[in-house]
Amino acid sequence: RLRGLHGRQVGAARALLATLGDVPPPGLAEEYALCLCAAASEDLPVSERRALTDRATAVLGGLTTPARHPAIGVLWSLAGGPREWGDETAGWQLGGTPWARSLLLLGTGLLESEAGRPVAAEATYREALRGFRALGDRWGIANTLDRLAYAADLSGRRAEALAMLDEA
Repeated sequence: RLRGLHGRQVGAARALLATLGDVPPPGLAEEYALCLCAAASEDLPVSERRALTDRATAVLGGLTTPARHPAIGVLWSLAGGPREWGDETAGWQLGGTPWARSLLLLGTGLLESEAGRPVAAEATYREALRGFRALGDRWGIANTLDRLAYAADLSGRRAEALAMLDEA
């Protein structure tokens, strides 16, 4: 198992990948993709990190059943940065749950923000926040409030940003 702080997982993940090679063991595609994401640490050049996360993308794209560990979407995005997934494909891969939908909305908001569309980003974050609140998911609420606070601060709404950070 790869447990503990992310930086401490890197060596174990790389050693495991070196042993396994380029093909995930049968029935362990998600775990293999998690190893790829864990191995893609910041000490690697961007091109090597991207190669690892691209391999993870290919492995995840080959899933024939919904992910057993939907949080893999978070780890994959943290390793490689937010990327566009087709909503239907990603929703299905992450299990199609309300939590997965909220996670996808949070990721879509990040993409909107990176693309220079702050109004669309904020609207998408607000929709994600509604979903996480309905579920009572504190991780999702806190992370979404953080992004909303950033958006509010960028648009000069500092008091609103601080209130969101206080709540997060």
